[in-house]
Amino acid sequence: MYVSIVTRTRSFFIKGFLVSENQLRGYKAAAHNPNVSGEAQEKARTILREAGEPESNRRPGRAGDNVSSAEDLESRGNVGNVIGGYKATMNNPRVSQEAKQRAEGVLREHDAI
Repeated sequence: MYVSIVTRTRSFFIKGFLVSENQLRGYKAAAHNPNVSGEAQEKARTILREAGEPESNRRPGRAGDNVSSAEDLESRGNVGNVIGGYKATMNNPRVSQEAKQRAEGVLREHDAI
């Protein structure tokens, strides 16, 4: 017995080549990966532009953004979760010292440590 599974993904013709949605995800990753050569990153960005895909889905208020006031922290949603994320950053051995210092500053500013 043979079973065929059909998946429906978007595909694009770019410069005469068929590029799938999964391939576009790979190009998006390559465009932001510091271990990829500059030439390959630029090629990935070009392909993303030609497919009409944004280079990044980053939205304001996501991880890595600086928090400068209590109002900013509260505007991010569940304050407890955000504080918990900064506390996790402080205890994660794979996080840079710079990130740990920034997290500590935010936690001190909001009386969380």
